[in-house]
Amino acid sequence: MKNHFRSSLYLLILIINLFLSGNILAQQEEETEYLLHGFYARGSYTGFNKALLMQYNEHEEILIDQSRKMASYGVGYALLPKDFWGGFNVGVSYCSTKLNNLRLPKDPTVNLTYKDISYSMLFCDFDLYIVPTESLPVALTLGFMLGGSFQSYTVTGDNSLVLNANGSKSLNLFRYGYILGVKIMPFKFVSFDFEYRPMAAYTQITEYRDYLYSDDKYDYFGSAKTHEGPSEDFFSLGVSIHF
Repeated sequence: MKNHFRSSLYLLILIINLFLSGNILAQQEEETEYLLHGFYARGSYTGFNKALLMQYNEHEEILIDQSRKMASYGVGYALLPKDFWGGFNVGVSYCSTKLNNLRLPKDPTVNLTYKDISYSMLFCDFDLYIVPTESLPVALTLGFMLGGSFQSYTVTGDNSLVLNANGSKSLNLFRYGYILGVKIMPFKFVSFDFEYRPMAAYTQITEYRDYLYSDDKYDYFGSAKTHEGPSEDFFSLGVSIHF
């Protein structure tokens, strides 16, 4: 009888301890606060100063002097505890635009026209957030992005009988770059991003600096130089809705 009573008492004490431990853990979980915690959707106003285009022969990239501003969209997951020095973000972003027609020399006697140029980019972002001060809801963003650009255009103007360049082209380029920015978090469900994204080329690129502009056409001749990355510089202003 005594053994049965003792076993029941031990079981009761164990249940009480488990109950109290659960309450303590739940209270600690509630007390843990986050500036960012969970999935989000982002819309951004993005611009670049130059565009990296793969030539029709797929052997050389050309850096053309055309700037664009456009909308970009993304989703991701962010985690940034309150009263802590940093956090992280993983996301995907996409943007698309059109480029103006341009002409490039194939050889001294043939000039090719590139027209109907579609230019899209898809990136995976990997960011580290660093909180400089706990008194303000602001974090510095240091990141790396990895993805590609997707290009399509039509080439005309080639009268060669052999290795004719005329026709529609659809080309992809592996791309990577870096992210430097500031994130402002006035509310738990809304944050603002100001970012500078320098892009890098993975092979040698030819940059045409001098051009003639008329009737919505770019003509590139003469002055050019070949170098290895970086290429475009992206600037982005974004708003994220956190769930």
